[in-house]
Amino acid sequence: MKHFTDLDLLPPLAQALHEIDFHEMTPVQAASLPAVLAGRDVLAEAQTGSGKTLAYLLPILARLESKHIPHARLRAVIVTPTRELAQQIEKEVKAFSRSARGFKTAIVVGGANMGDQRSDLRAGVEIVVATPGRFIDHLQ
Repeated sequence: MKHFTDLDLLPPLAQALHEIDFHEMTPVQAASLPAVLAGRDVLAEAQTGSGKTLAYLLPILARLESKHIPHARLRAVIVTPTRELAQQIEKEVKAFSRSARGFKTAIVVGGANMGDQRSDLRAGVEIVVATPGRFIDHLQ
């Protein structure tokens, strides 16, 4: 597979890819997306800027899109080791989901106001991007 159109994606996700001008897969995406979308585990390593985020984000969004669960219910947690990476991932989630169905997201990282994060979580989100320490703080 070389193109996103080769994947059997629901129309909102296929349209979102088209709108953000993503047509051809990077090597890490071509190697991992078919396996992950088929429900298999994948471990991939690639350079910065190679498309790793979309390689795991697209299957998450595809799965969420296929399940008819009402909005504002936590359905996915993406845990990352640093605040900077969490911010980058959340930006990608928002950019992509803005074109698709508009999944509600929250970022839960240290260095940000815990009360504001708590309010976001209580308001209802579908995807949380978090660092482990702050996520544990919220769970406690």
